[in-house]
Amino acid sequence: MRENTVASRESDGSPWPTVMITWLSGVVAAFGLGALSPLGSEIRQDMNLSLGQFTWATSSITAVSAVLGVPAGWWISRLDARKAVAGGLALTALSVVATAFTANWPLLLGARTAQGLGYLLVFVGGPIMLTRLAEGRVQATALALWGTCVPTGLALATALGGAVSGVVGWRGWIGGTALVPLALAVAVRALRPVATRAPTTADDAPGGPSPLTTWVPPVFFALSFACVCLAGVAIVVLLPTFLTEERGASTAAAGSVAAVVSLGSVLGSALSGLLLRRGIGLLAIAPVLVVLPVSALLVFASHLPLVAVMVLACVGMVSNGVMISVMFASVPRIAGARRRADITNGLVAQFGSLGTLVGPPAFSLAVDLAGWLGAGLAALAFTAVGAALLLALSLPAVRDSARLQRRYEEANPASSRATVPQGRTSGGDLTS
Repeated sequence: MRENTVASRESDGSPWPTVMITWLSGVVAAFGLGALSPLGSEIRQDMNLSLGQFTWATSSITAVSAVLGVPAGWWISRLDARKAVAGGLALTALSVVATAFTANWPLLLGARTAQGLGYLLVFVGGPIMLTRLAEGRVQATALALWGTCVPTGLALATALGGAVSGVVGWRGWIGGTALVPLALAVAVRALRPVATRAPTTADDAPGGPSPLTTWVPPVFFALSFACVCLAGVAIVVLLPTFLTEERGASTAAAGSVAAVVSLGSVLGSALSGLLLRRGIGLLAIAPVLVVLPVSALLVFASHLPLVAVMVLACVGMVSNGVMISVMFASVPRIAGARRRADITNGLVAQFGSLGTLVGPPAFSLAVDLAGWLGAGLAALAFTAVGAALLLALSLPAVRDSARLQRRYEEANPASSRATVPQGRTSGGDLTS
């Protein structure tokens, strides 16, 4: 049998070494999202860039995922996800080296776009690897851990970038970081292959549920995920500017507060793993969605002491980290069918990246229209839409569609015979 349809779950050992290597791959890929931001002044001066040009260079990574997430999920679902992650890391290393040697904006934009493709391969292939590697609560915990990749990578980039570049220069710092994804690419490639599946037309097999209705839950879920990501942008992106321009804080103080607040997402992601292991499902955790907009309103619309602002913003990001990680862990369950989980991962990556890309200008517009209060109101609006979409998933018509698909697959195991069986996420979930 072909290699890409054979690999089996590592039943003869713990899956956690592979889980941790996969997680580190995600952290390294996410590191690139924030690698340039702490070096903005130095890069702009060195390459004579406008603020707009620099912003395009920093955001081009997520732009690739916002366009190609679903096609990547479909493509990787027919390949060895391990090879996709390893290839994404290798491409990341090459593009980082190219970034360090660029002399003008077009070359910088091209290098960052190539890095965006590597980021996409890692962030679609990584969850697919974890989904096929484990079952049940182990799977849910691994996927929740995956939700910490972005905040951890961003926090490391923010903490290390300014300090190290001051010693070796921005080009030396960026070029040096290429060694890590290159080493991880070798490590991932050496892992035992995880299960893949051959292309199948079983989605259209007689007696199965309507293809249109079976995609309703994943689409609703991905839209909700985008809204949750958007709501978190209010604090992550606007807080430093708010503190310096509105509260008169120094750049150093604002940066320190932002660094502490960004770690809130990591703490929230870790907390989500504990909740999932206790069997608490997505709907039971969903009420924490209200915490972030309330925190944002208090942060931006009141004149609290700087310490209180930091604490409130951190609490908001903890709640955001909890939801993002729990939603990642819920992807196999929401997909409803084993063969759709891979593409659903791509859908979530695409919509999440779209939310992250659209977030900064959307919140800037809200501030222009309503002052700093507008940031809190926009966070409240996006959260309300995300919560409504999650609640819609519990409606009988949507829930029964997913249940029908699972029953159909159980009665027709040949339709996904090359796929490792998915475990249920812990707790009573939306489509139970």
